[in-house]
Order: sequence, then C-alpha cells, then structure tokens
Amino acid sequence: MRQFEMPGETDRVSLDRMCSSYGFVASKFLFAFQTRELRGEVRDFRAFRNRLVAALGKKPVEFNHKLADLRTNGKAAEASLLTLLREIKETSGPHLQARHWKLALEETSKMAMTHWKSVIAEAKKNLAHTLKRFNDQDRHYACWLLCGINRQFFELLDGRIPVPNPEVSFDRNYCLSYDRTLSPKTLRSIAGIVKRTVNRVRRESVCYPRTKAFHNRILIQAVIRFVQQKMLNSLSLCLCSPVKGFPFGLKAEAKFAERSS
Repeated sequence: MRQFEMPGETDRVSLDRMCSSYGFVASKFLFAFQTRELRGEVRDFRAFRNRLVAALGKKPVEFNHKLADLRTNGKAAEASLLTLLREIKETSGPHLQARHWKLALEETSKMAMTHWKSVIAEAKKNLAHTLKRFNDQDRHYACWLLCGINRQFFELLDGRIPVPNPEVSFDRNYCLSYDRTLSPKTLRSIAGIVKRTVNRVRRESVCYPRTKAFHNRILIQAVIRFVQQKMLNSLSLCLCSPVKGFPFGLKAEAKFAERSS
C-alpha cells in the first residue's frame, strides 16, 4: 500500500473546488434520477449521456429550441440538467470538465440501479406468501413485473398496467405460454397488488440515496503507468478546466504490522 504526498496550498484549493463542483453536479443527477420522468434512464445511462452530449453540442439558438421542446413535452428535469451543464460549459473561469460530469452521471445511475434492485428484492420477499395463492399463470405475471429493472417495472411505478409483448420472446415464454388469456381485470388486480407492495417497500424499508452524501467528495480515476514493469512515482489527475494535470507524488510503500490475534 502506498500513500499520497500532501499537495501544496494552490493545488489543494483546486482539488477542493473540483470536489465541491463534482458533488454539486452529482447531487443534481441523483435527484433527477428520482423523478418519474428520468428514473427509467438508469437502464441505459450511456444512451442518456449521449443524448445530453448531443444537445450540449448544439448552437445557442438550437439549444434554446431544444429546451423549449423539452419543457413543452413535460420533460422539465432533463431541461434543468441541460441548463446546468450548459452553464458549466460556458463558464469562463475554472469549471468542471465534461469527463467529470460524465463520471458523476455514471456513478449516480449505478447508485439508482442499486436502489431499485434492493426495492425489487425486498418486494419479492414481501410477496412470497401472497403469490402462493395465485395460479401459475398469475404468479408468472407478478414475477414478470419484478423480473428486473426494465420497461414493465417502470410502467408499473407510473401507474400503468404493463402488458406482455407477444413479439418479445421473454414475454411470450414467461407470461403468454398458457391457453388462458390474461384478462384486463386480472392484469389490473395483480399489478395493483404488486405496485402497493413496491410502494410500501419504498416508503418503509428501502430509502432512496441521500444527495447530501456527494458534497466534498469525488470519484478519482487515476492511471498508474508501468514502465519496464516498474511503477512510476506519481499519478496524474485532471482538475477543473482549463485543463490542468495535477501530479500526485507517491510515498514509499507503507508497511503495517500484523494484528495479533
């Protein structure tokens, strides 16, 4: 294990500024993924990231039209994120680099994914006794609603009644391989039971991550270079724009005494 050398006062100020900015942007992403509008985007954060990048690359007039279209279509959360990222991009002084907010987006989407996985796992436990009273087809439909972080799960949260798609092999084999057709009344009844259980879990057992946890912290991606199978004595970390590489000096390898049993 190797320790970092303490940075100088100037570099420490730059690091503090970057950590604070990263925490602020990450908290905004985490809050956005909590909204009904964007919570489904955690399934493919890369596609959402590419959509943000494409919008940020537009000229001012086109960008403003994009914001207006989003707000008109009820996508205020995405419009707010784009406004924030555009302000960061156009700041003349030191500001967060694009690579940093992309890291924040990835980290917060994974946190939201972990949250929903925990909700689904807990909901399945709570439904175990109830599902024993269902027939096989009804039980399969209930399990299909909670089979992962997918389309039907977020449709259920939005108050809709998810319907298996016969053109999707998984849906067809899991829910539609029975002679009896699931009636709208049956679908509505089972979906209601599952949704109430999920909401009870979200309310009482599994809470959404707190956004305050991000302030004054940062996910640092440092690359250790190996030259002729020997590790160099510094790591390089990119700080806020204008781009500046800050080298971290590494001390000699620390030795720790083994704890006596």
